[in-house]
Amino acid sequence: MTPRHPSYRYHKARHCAVVTLDGKDHYLGAYNSPDSWETYHRLVAEWLVRRRSLAGFQRGYRRAPGTGLLQR
Repeated sequence: MTPRHPSYRYHKARHCAVVTLDGKDHYLGAYNSPDSWETYHRLVAEWLVRRRSLAGFQRGYRRAPGTGLLQR
């Protein structure tokens, strides 16, 4: 099964776009605007990088000092 990306949604009370990452809402600006989609894609990409990095630590990897690279 492929993991799903967080949903780009309309927040009725604030009349704007929102995405929820790790339980925290991120307000993106005017719904369906190019700027809000750009912000959505950037936030989700950063979130995915953090998830992959965390998954590496959980599998027994660690960061090599000074390089930021994962090693066993």
